[in-house]
Amino acid sequence: MHHRAYSHAARLIIGLSVVPILIDY
Repeated sequence: MHHRAYSHAARLIIGLSVVPILIDY
């Protein structure tokens, strides 16, 4: 049931984690 929510949350976390790296470069 929470598979979809967990996947969406993980995607947002990964995206927010990648953004600072791209800005740093």
